[in-house]
Amino acid sequence: MGKLLNMKQFFISLFILSFSCTQVQALKFKDKDLEGAKVLNPIKLTDVWDQLEIHGDGVITHDWSNGFASPKGPFANSHRSFLDYRVEGHLPLYNLSGQRGRLITRIQGLGFLDERIDGFFDDPIIDMPELFWQNNTDLGDNDLRFVFGKFANRRFFNKDEINPDPFDIGEMRFSGALANTLNLLSGINEFRDDDLRPSGTREASGSYGFNFELKNQNRTGGFFKRWGYNQALAVSQLDNISNNFYGISEINKDWGEKHPGRLETGMVYANDAVFRLANNNQNTYLLYSSLAQKINPRLKFYLRYGTLFRDLNSGLSNNNEYRAGFYYDWTKKFASHHWLGYFDGESGLREDDNFLQFVNVFSYKLATNWSANFATVFRFKQFDSTTTSLEDSNFTLAWHLRYFI
Repeated sequence: MGKLLNMKQFFISLFILSFSCTQVQALKFKDKDLEGAKVLNPIKLTDVWDQLEIHGDGVITHDWSNGFASPKGPFANSHRSFLDYRVEGHLPLYNLSGQRGRLITRIQGLGFLDERIDGFFDDPIIDMPELFWQNNTDLGDNDLRFVFGKFANRRFFNKDEINPDPFDIGEMRFSGALANTLNLLSGINEFRDDDLRPSGTREASGSYGFNFELKNQNRTGGFFKRWGYNQALAVSQLDNISNNFYGISEINKDWGEKHPGRLETGMVYANDAVFRLANNNQNTYLLYSSLAQKINPRLKFYLRYGTLFRDLNSGLSNNNEYRAGFYYDWTKKFASHHWLGYFDGESGLREDDNFLQFVNVFSYKLATNWSANFATVFRFKQFDSTTTSLEDSNFTLAWHLRYFI
């Protein structure tokens, strides 16, 4: 009976999918400032409502994984179904003497739709991954931004803005929506639900602290213009601040107009509990870099690299990650994203040692507010010396249906 219900659910979802397809898009905000020399009157609710900008989306996800060596987790070799939502709001607060401030918050929730629906309320139905105050100002050709509160580092770091990132600060449950960001960097605080990591899904949970960015916007100054510096000082978990403090320092360089590109390089310096490494009592360091380039209106590619050190002096127990990927718009309605990743190092971050991951995402556009994607995720263990007969090479097939407002 259970299998019959699962098949019925699958065909109903497939029917909905066939009539509701579009390419994914990020939550896009106009972020209009208040008029000059004006401060929001929070007592007047009509004033707040007129200025508040809200966007959100809901996602139904199905995926099926197979080929995991046992034991690999309670949900290996099985079908999973999820319901996710997220809502983000931007509220301008003031525009005084060139200082523009706003409050930004994002809430999200999720739950199971399949045979594990009894555990629906075990997941946070309402989770607040971000709530921060942001101040922007202009200083000549430079943009300055200051942030304080709870924020996801993916919103500000290792983000080239050239390749589309449909979920902005972190991934939803859709395995194929893994965007062009390093898993090593996401390991700070953008994973939730340990049992789902082998299939690649993740969700931003946010850090507490400060972020500062200085970006030059002069587009006619040659090599010495359009440089940027980004700095964060944050805590990944409030229950143990002394062991969960970390900082990120990143510099970036932009070029091009019709064919824009960006180079980024950064360093994360973290206390011993930030990356949740087993048996770790040393400070941890992550060095990373990325290159992104738009070739033509249809084709964009990126390269990314990162190395995680438990101890800079010993150089032992390093984790390395290499990525190469591209986006291509085949038609106005059909697009795809393909990337190949290689992970080299210990499995302390829940990434298997010495394995390749190949992800393909296909999107079809039909309507403005509906989207559907199909993905294949293949993982190969040929390079792992401890693997025999490739018993842990595996795959995931996934699709998701999304409504955006």
